[in-house]
Amino acid sequence: MGSCQRQGVRIMTRLIVSTMLNLILWDGKSHIFHSGDLAKGTAHYHGVTWDDDRVYVTGSKKTRYGIHVFDHGLKEIDWIVGELYELHQIFWQGKLYVINTGLNRVEVWDGSWNSVAFNPSPCDVDHLNGIWSDGERFYISEFRHRPDGPSAVRVTDLDLNLLETRKVGDPIHNVYVEDGNVYTLVNRDPAGIYVNDERVTFGMEGDQMLRGLARGEDHWYIGLSRWETERDKRHVGHAIVLVMDNEFKEVDRIVMPDMGPVCDIRLLEGDRAHNGLPFPGNLL
Repeated sequence: MGSCQRQGVRIMTRLIVSTMLNLILWDGKSHIFHSGDLAKGTAHYHGVTWDDDRVYVTGSKKTRYGIHVFDHGLKEIDWIVGELYELHQIFWQGKLYVINTGLNRVEVWDGSWNSVAFNPSPCDVDHLNGIWSDGERFYISEFRHRPDGPSAVRVTDLDLNLLETRKVGDPIHNVYVEDGNVYTLVNRDPAGIYVNDERVTFGMEGDQMLRGLARGEDHWYIGLSRWETERDKRHVGHAIVLVMDNEFKEVDRIVMPDMGPVCDIRLLEGDRAHNGLPFPGNLL
């Protein structure tokens, strides 16, 4: 099992990290188990989730978006497609819930597709990107890169019927709820995390790309990538996972050189920001 140490803190953990270019199992070093080539229309990896025996990752093949399905040994065994475009996070809770960012809606897969749109549009106008559930409610984050409103979190019942829309602030990514507090990652200067609508900054200068969040018993795992105004330049660089204590003080950082920008992070054991199911396999 991987370990890292900084400021006297020893952390033992294993992660699955998705970047735009690679799918990585990290256990103290990086193991790439799937990779792609953006120039050929493959990769675009993002959301990671699993059920009792399969792992699901959003991505693309030959310019078509879909869901990679892996067995417990992380060998690809299936590819699920539909009316999907520019996918972000994915969440398993009895069914697959997929953020279909490009078409401004959530897709539900249980052998066939069903779509739910809070603001129906054929285009990416709200930039839905994050999804999480506590088993009673779904929480769906909207980046809201439009000038007519701040970012938002949609709160729904388990059938995705809208219960509440919570406005937050600057553009956000992942969403997670703990002890009644809604946590969302925020980019730009200063980067940090919203606790409800109050920002906790991480002491970083300049614009950053914060995307990907996992939550252990005593640590937060947050994806850090460099921010570039030109999208094509965001696809290169190191993948970094910040390891933070419960006060959001950095105690370690995991650096995966030249792996591309972090999109999603899942702890293999005890990830509160996931669905509570054990990882379906004993990889290492």
